[in-house]
Amino acid sequence: MRIRLPNGLLLEGTHSQIIDSLEKWGLSGDGVFYMSDSKGLVLIAEMQSTHLRNAILKLYKEWLNELYAIGNPKEVVERIVEGIKDKTWIAMVKELSRRDE
Repeated sequence: MRIRLPNGLLLEGTHSQIIDSLEKWGLSGDGVFYMSDSKGLVLIAEMQSTHLRNAILKLYKEWLNELYAIGNPKEVVERIVEGIKDKTWIAMVKELSRRDE
């Protein structure tokens, strides 16, 4: 597997080696990469629009399911007001919204 970082650095290794390296450098969950079930680790900026849409909706659905698991109605409302804070999800929404498609 090969991943080229935005600064041009090329990482090559197994999936777990690349993930371990990114985590050591503090790049895991930073809103640059997405761990796709179908394609593995991908740069958000390089994702196809349909793939982005599906990934955004998948993460949104997971967030919504977490809300259903909360028993306290007031806490549900608080979490909704806080919104989704996941940097990867936010980066994907911004990426898709800036495209002209």
